[in-house]
Amino acid sequence: REAARETLKMGDSDYFSQRGYALAQFGRGNREPVVVMRSQTEYGWSSHCYLVGAFYHLWGFRPISVKWMNALFGAGLVVLVFGLGQFLFRSPAIARWSATAVTLWPSLILWSASNLKESLVTLCSALLLLAGLNIFWGRDRRSRVRSALIFALLAGLHGTLRSGIYTGSLAASLFAGWLLFRPQRLRWRLAILLLLAGAAVWFFPKIQERFFQALYFHITNQAIPGVSYQFLPSEWYLPNAYQEMAPDPTPKPGFMLMAAGGGLWHYLVEPLPQRLDSLSTLAWYPVMLVWYLLLPFMAWGAWSALRENFRPAFCFLLFLCAWSVLGALSNGNVGTLIRMRDMLTPFFLILASAGAWKSLNPRPA
Repeated sequence: REAARETLKMGDSDYFSQRGYALAQFGRGNREPVVVMRSQTEYGWSSHCYLVGAFYHLWGFRPISVKWMNALFGAGLVVLVFGLGQFLFRSPAIARWSATAVTLWPSLILWSASNLKESLVTLCSALLLLAGLNIFWGRDRRSRVRSALIFALLAGLHGTLRSGIYTGSLAASLFAGWLLFRPQRLRWRLAILLLLAGAAVWFFPKIQERFFQALYFHITNQAIPGVSYQFLPSEWYLPNAYQEMAPDPTPKPGFMLMAAGGGLWHYLVEPLPQRLDSLSTLAWYPVMLVWYLLLPFMAWGAWSALRENFRPAFCFLLFLCAWSVLGALSNGNVGTLIRMRDMLTPFFLILASAGAWKSLNPRPA
């Protein structure tokens, strides 16, 4: 049986394993109520469960062996991070530093030794990002066509691992950056800027609705057991407050900026020292001290990328900003936040590695 819930406090790892085994049994014709319930419940659905189920279908219930899939996904992520570092900075040294940082980051190691889907999510995200950048700025046509095929095939899988809004925002960030900086003439750039501004105004009511839904997820997340945090006005957390506000989900732009800023602050710095209320969170804090130390290097790496390779770097940073805002607005539980933030940790570590390398080597890479 699985024991990650007791030993590592990772209940979802056990859940995905149990659900995968239920899918394997369902595929073999077992219609026991617990098998049907585990196979068809809406909570926790993702294509990753079918991957675990396929493993158990082929080789039986082997809860240790199945984790080697995630270990391989984690190892593959390191290779892709090396490629992204090389693409963005044209520096083998920065690429090696980035790959090493991702290899040694504790939480990424932990996810790759579990049944959680984080390893597959980050692997697919890195491959989509590298393929997307190569579509627009690859060195030869054959490479671009190959990257387009990879992107088209992988986008469907990526959209079934988490919400499709993450896949859509990644693709939109790449396309918007390419469209904005592709034309050479100023008047075309101005026309595209006006077009994008008009589209933003047109879709603003839909953005407000999605924003309101994200805040609802934040409120529900901070209310679940565990260590939580808040960044909205106190009246939002009163009983039934969401239901009273729901008939008119139109937060004003000023409030949206305030909430996004507060959410991003917590997204980048949690867990704060005052939330260390157990041995497990205390053991995590040395990692956070390293994370705090790396934040200035991330900023320096982002600035360096924009200076040296502006157009791909702009798309890369636009993607980071979009996913950071999505994760920041919808989270309120520290444990969930760490897992969600780790969807971007490999990409932040590329920037941090670049900033650290350039601070020690001021000459061109």
